Amino acid sequence: MVGVPPARDRLPDRRRLYVLAPALVPGFAIALYWICSLAQGDSLSVAAVYRYGDYQYFPLLAGLARFSLGESLVFEHLGEGICSFPLPVLVLHGLLIGLLGPIGFAVADVATASFTYFAARRCLRACALFPLTCEVLALLVACTVLVLPARGGAEQWMPDLLLSGYRVPRPFVNDVFRLLTVGSWLRIFVGGQRETREWLWLGVWFGLLLQSRFYTGATLGLAIGIAVLLQSLSERRRLGETLRGVGALALTTAVTLLPFLAQRLIEHPDVPVRFGTFPVRRLDPLWIEGRYGEVLQALGVALLAGLSLRRAQLPGREMRLRALGALVLLCPLSFLALPASTLLLGRTVQPYQFGGEVAVFKTLAIVVCLGQLADVAARALALRAPRATSRPWLRLAALGLAAVVGIAVSSDRHGATLAMRRHVRADFASYRVREYRSAFAALTQELGSERYRDARVLATLDIQVHAWWSLFGGGQAFLPDPFATGVPDEEIEDRLLAFLRLNGLEATAARRMLHDSALLIFFLSCAKYQASPAYTFSTLDDYPAGVRHRLRSMNAFASWSVALPNSEARRLMEKYYRTADSEGGRRLDVIVLGRGRFDGSLEPNPARFERSYQNRVFRVYSRRAR
Repeated sequence: MVGVPPARDRLPDRRRLYVLAPALVPGFAIALYWICSLAQGDSLSVAAVYRYGDYQYFPLLAGLARFSLGESLVFEHLGEGICSFPLPVLVLHGLLIGLLGPIGFAVADVATASFTYFAARRCLRACALFPLTCEVLALLVACTVLVLPARGGAEQWMPDLLLSGYRVPRPFVNDVFRLLTVGSWLRIFVGGQRETREWLWLGVWFGLLLQSRFYTGATLGLAIGIAVLLQSLSERRRLGETLRGVGALALTTAVTLLPFLAQRLIEHPDVPVRFGTFPVRRLDPLWIEGRYGEVLQALGVALLAGLSLRRAQLPGREMRLRALGALVLLCPLSFLALPASTLLLGRTVQPYQFGGEVAVFKTLAIVVCLGQLADVAARALALRAPRATSRPWLRLAALGLAAVVGIAVSSDRHGATLAMRRHVRADFASYRVREYRSAFAALTQELGSERYRDARVLATLDIQVHAWWSLFGGGQAFLPDPFATGVPDEEIEDRLLAFLRLNGLEATAARRMLHDSALLIFFLSCAKYQASPAYTFSTLDDYPAGVRHRLRSMNAFASWSVALPNSEARRLMEKYYRTADSEGGRRLDVIVLGRGRFDGSLEPNPARFERSYQNRVFRVYSRRAR
């Protein structure tokens, strides 16, 4: 037949499809959330807000969706400066939202889940597992992203399995960089693949990881350094080759970090403090507390797998054992990452995050151990063929079972999210409102109507409404989230105090509201006023007695425990008394208020704003025509 290539020419395409097909399963697993959300009547934007979300990233995604790296929240400074938050974890979702609209969020999720499969498969293959074992485990990891806490009576003996989960865009996207970095590290230092391109790829993945998850990068930086040192001492004849590889690694890491360095040079000096950066004495560093059980769990499973490997006649047995040892080593190295980084930098940021890395690397080690045990069992049962393709029924059955398990676990988590009726941040008392979701969905439909077509700037004290508006509504906020904006602290304070004055809040109520943790974190200072045994913004005698008492029993790593010092409260109240009842020349089109204790007593000046909509939870005020 004319135009039909011979069979031997079509075979590579079939093989490629044979390899790529499993990656479609994780994409389908995450797509189920979006499909079910639409089926239950949610809009894409409401589904995005409830999608395991840490929606404080939405303003940053909105900037990238407009193909801008500058200020995205404050109308008067739109496009100025540069986004301070690391870009690698934001780019895919931001650009696809800009190109495709809200559906781009779902497309980016599907792509990330598929990328996770390939990254996990590459990492597992570096541990010398059988190809079919790698595919099955990679599929499970990518479908579930391994957030499987032990439940019930199993808590006493079953270790939690934890990578990072679906929270978007970080750490969902970050898992890809973590797996790629670990995979390249194993390929070079365990698998002996010393080609220059391997070092170059390790530099790329490591540079992206340092930006997206510094805490993981610090652990793997130590691991890379130790591996280079051991390799140089044990293989002196190949020292020149090692040094060339290290040079390639350093070069690509530095190039990959250039955007991050540019952000640090351009950002306003207030921004790192708002993120929670604080100084630490180099000779008195912080140490992770507890977590020793995590290391013992990884070590115990690794010993079991190692003993099994010693008795089994598996190909690449020594490489398998070295890979197990390297992965287990990452757990104790995670304990050293925090003091090592503070010794180097003299400061740290949100140090509790370092503790989570122990659990993550323990999980990765356990996954590989389970893969090794599966290979031993397969060998003992004589199920392994020289090539996975020689027994397609076995591959199809194993991958089919993994797909069913992965989709079932993923669907269970989707179901919990779809059934959520509360505010996503109901962990803050100010946002505990019953049947919030339906009222929120109705509000988004109202704000998306023709009446608000020309509205650009919205003011609200509800962080969920704020996040939705920044990405799917008009875009700009009168009260910028200090996490997502690059403007200085003074302007954030001025805007908040002007808003409270505009809504007729009395001084006593304003003083009380300024101590609310939700207002402090989301609309005034983010983590600037953190108060924990590790760091306080001011001296202890500058805090109320209740705060001092709380600090005595608090964990040192409670980085999101915030408290306003007395001196700061006085300074802000003095500024409040001087603030006029006006927007201060700033644009403000719409105000959204709730009915709870947080903002239920607020009412904007009726001479300038009129009520245009209300439901059981929300009140909307539009600017009167002049």
